[in-house]
Formats: sequence, structure tokens, C-alpha cells
Amino acid sequence: MYASVGKELIFVFESLISKGAVYVFTYFRVSNNCGLYRTTSHHFLLFFQKRTTILPSFCDVIPLYGIKLIPFRKIMGYSPQHPFLVDVAGVMTGVEGERKYVKDSKLIDMLVIHIDNDDLKLNITVLGEMVDRIKSLVAAGEQQLPNIMYDTRLLINPDVLEAAML
Repeated sequence: MYASVGKELIFVFESLISKGAVYVFTYFRVSNNCGLYRTTSHHFLLFFQKRTTILPSFCDVIPLYGIKLIPFRKIMGYSPQHPFLVDVAGVMTGVEGERKYVKDSKLIDMLVIHIDNDDLKLNITVLGEMVDRIKSLVAAGEQQLPNIMYDTRLLINPDVLEAAML
């Protein structure tokens, strides 16, 4: 599920939330998840408000990474206008040369990485700080990086049960 914290409320919640943790929260706004860019396939978005309360949850049923890996064959069947991002796992087999593009009058670094799984290849565009991460791994002489997953984050060699099941 996608949840959003407005800029004016970040200072309220940033010390209460850690990446990858599970929480129970109350007093929030719900909206339909629509538009051209969606980070999840869920039908709803959650928005934090001033009175939103957050409590840590210690539940083994909820996966730590909150991912749902999509097989490459299924992704290949999606249209170019597929409305949301997906989670994938595979072996990085190549990196194309670094390029730059302009967004909002700023130069942004860009790489295309090749990820293989099940005899299929995906070319994935990596932007910004992720470019430096990939470049440092390649410079360190890494030949292959198993279990790379990419959505709005890049996890390299994580201990994730879903990746082993592919």
C-alpha cells in the first residue's frame, strides 16, 4: 500500500518511521490510486495528517521488504502504458554507458542495467543516486550480482524468501 507524508508534516513523522519497518497507524486520509504514475497496484493511497498516530508492529506474517515479485514472462506481456511499477529479481548481466538527461533544469545521471531471469532479459533504467551505487559495484570488479530487485529501491543480494522461490 502506498502512503504519503506531505512536506509540511515530514518533521512530525521522520523520527517515528524507519525504512523497511511495519507500523499500525490511525487517523489518515484515503484516496483513489489513479493517474499515469502509480507506485503500487493497490486501489487506494493513504495520506498522513497532523493527527495521524504511528505505532510499531511486530508481526511475522507481514514480509520485511513488502515486495511481490513478478515473473519476467508476465512483465513482457504488459503494455508500454502499464500503470504501476513492479518488483523483479534477477542477475545483473550488463551496464550500458552513463548518460545524462535534463529534468526541471537539472542534469540527472542515468544508466541502463540488464537483468536476466528465466532466459529473459529486462533493461531497467536507473536514475540519480542509484547510478553511483551501480558504478561503484562495477568498479569494485563485481562480475554478477544475484537477486537484484528494483522498484523504487534497489536491493542487492538481500536475504529475501520471494527471490529464492523464483
